[in-house]
Amino acid sequence: MKSENDMPEALNVGSTPTSATPSLTALNRKLGRSPTPRMLTPFEIDLLRKSKAEVMRVTHEVLAAGLRARASGQEPQPQNPKP
Repeated sequence: MKSENDMPEALNVGSTPTSATPSLTALNRKLGRSPTPRMLTPFEIDLLRKSKAEVMRVTHEVLAAGLRARASGQEPQPQNPKP
């Protein structure tokens, strides 16, 4: 089994400074790995809600930009959504 330090950097989802979601490595380091299921803490529930909202916002921005580009007859341009 690989340790969290062996994981590629590409898995550090949400590690941008403006992201509400911490990197997976940081989250695993903070929470540890438990062999038994447990209830989520209020902090973890809040973090999941923020992550969900962030993903929804970015997805809507990217889809809207693609639809606008398609409607104007242009190819959608890849973009990095702004927070």
